[in-house]
Amino acid sequence: MNRCGRSIRNILPRRSASWWRGTALYFKLRRIYLRIKADPNRYGYTDTAMTPVTTDEAETHELFNNDAARAYVAQTNRIKNIQDHAHEHALPVEAAE
Repeated sequence: MNRCGRSIRNILPRRSASWWRGTALYFKLRRIYLRIKADPNRYGYTDTAMTPVTTDEAETHELFNNDAARAYVAQTNRIKNIQDHAHEHALPVEAAE
């Protein structure tokens, strides 16, 4: 019994179920974070999404195996090729007096 003469039902305060789920999720993610932070080889991991783009990516990825994607890649490569070689054909500019 407490001072007011009522019995103590719960030591933990009453919270909603979503609050408890959120708190449990926080501590789960916190444990994962601390485990990764303590790992001495944490910088050695590289996700495939973070790997540098290669020139043969359009041929090796299944995402580009349809006509619309191949046309888009061809157009993009054509524009890039034009932009890369544009400086070779540029006329010299003389300074105005």
